[in-house]
Amino acid sequence: MIVAGFVTSSRADEYVLGPLDTLKVRVFEWRPSTGTTYEWTPLSGEFVVSAGGNLSLPIVGTIPAAGQTVEAVADAIGERLQKQVGLQKKPNASLEVAAYRPFFISGLVATPGKYSYSPGLTVLQALSMAGGLGPSDPNTLGIQRDALLSQGDLRSLDAERMALAARKARVDAVLSGSETITFPTDLLARSENPLVAKMMEEE
Repeated sequence: MIVAGFVTSSRADEYVLGPLDTLKVRVFEWRPSTGTTYEWTPLSGEFVVSAGGNLSLPIVGTIPAAGQTVEAVADAIGERLQKQVGLQKKPNASLEVAAYRPFFISGLVATPGKYSYSPGLTVLQALSMAGGLGPSDPNTLGIQRDALLSQGDLRSLDAERMALAARKARVDAVLSGSETITFPTDLLARSENPLVAKMMEEE
């Protein structure tokens, strides 16, 4: 199972922004001369973090957002606006996540696909959203079963071949009148294997 684009966080203010997050932005400036708060309406609204991880806003331009918290991006917006228009004091930027970026679940789940993230969502909860581990394709299970059986058969045949090779080496030694058994090199190369070592010892 693969969970792509999934973020775990114990607190909402620790959420790290990424591509496709939708952010609600509002920027205010206190103007002492009039004793009023001015809202920068061109900067107010919902904006989506681009695939490249940037937030593009009017007046201030492009702000890096991916890998940042909402507080860090809000602070960067205020600083950028202050420099761009030559304000004496940094405006206050309010930033919140209007819609969290989706994450994707694929693999052996009941309903793989795209899902909406919410703060505090765990991997187990995400798996539950996808319907849990779904029933496997009978054909797939059959292939997996056959593969396992084939592996078992190959291991059995290999063990039988090694036993016959060890026995042949003993018979050759008896027929030649040799007091020592000369095992084939492929058997000696696997002598550290307990099964092979036991076969050679028993001969």
